[in-house]
Amino acid sequence: MRGRALKVLLVEDDLDDLALFEEALLEMEERMYARKWMHPCELAPVDRISEAIECLQAESFDVILLDLTLPDAHGHEAFSRVRAVAPDVPIVVIAAPDDEALAISLIRQGAQDYLIKSELDCIPLARALRCAIERNRVTGALKSLAFIDDLTGLYTPGGFHSLAERLARIARLARLDLGVFVIDLDGIDAVEQTFGTQERDMALILAAEAVRGACAETDVVARLGPARFAVASLNGDPPDPAARIEELRAAVERGNSRRGGSCDIAVRVGFGLADAGEARDGLNYLDQLIQAAAAPLCENERNASEAAAHADSTRCYL
Repeated sequence: MRGRALKVLLVEDDLDDLALFEEALLEMEERMYARKWMHPCELAPVDRISEAIECLQAESFDVILLDLTLPDAHGHEAFSRVRAVAPDVPIVVIAAPDDEALAISLIRQGAQDYLIKSELDCIPLARALRCAIERNRVTGALKSLAFIDDLTGLYTPGGFHSLAERLARIARLARLDLGVFVIDLDGIDAVEQTFGTQERDMALILAAEAVRGACAETDVVARLGPARFAVASLNGDPPDPAARIEELRAAVERGNSRRGGSCDIAVRVGFGLADAGEARDGLNYLDQLIQAAAAPLCENERNASEAAAHADSTRCYL
């Protein structure tokens, strides 16, 4: 970070507090040569969550300073709205002395640090900014190494590739078929827009449970993207893709029914198969198999809107 200024988004509506931050950042720049761990900062102040979201969508920032009492949101709502737009940007929350418990609770939800307004000074601010960025970097590295998706409990893409690669080796040695299913859920964004983030997360959790329940214990089941799942399946007999797809469709439909059918989620499933005699080449082989399974989904997506008028709340395309 030494070679350039840190880009800091400050979300603060109090002009007096804004002046304090500007003064502290100026003092940081004056002291940076005496304290080598300090960095100059490029400050972008806004006074609304809505303005902060616009800034985050337009450009990138190294860190966010977020006041918890704003005209259009406060507390958990303010943090959640900013975090949803910039999940990878470290957030330092700014709290009044009476709100320290709230600030600590937000750290449990993903904020990297907090500052108390009455204690604002050059050195604490510099340390908070630096530590927030470093902690966020470490957290990102740990997440990239993790095998389990926090929300659904399925494997992450890294976990899927690692375990499915082993499955491919077993298939090669045992001369068994290896199949990969790719499952896309359409309508998740609409669920969030209509019912909120918690309802979207619940829909994904139920869908993950449904997919996992339709699979064999030896299958490797993962969440590859925000609304994409994958299954690597090893079978001594040639698998029946149509039957497995119907199982997955029915399982997700049952999961949807558990929520009273309130979410209109369309299920699109693609399938790729490597027969027992096909050569397998680690990750490259798996990537090719995933691409083959996902290819029909792109083509079928063009026809999804036409099919929607004649399908029920949970649909499956092959």
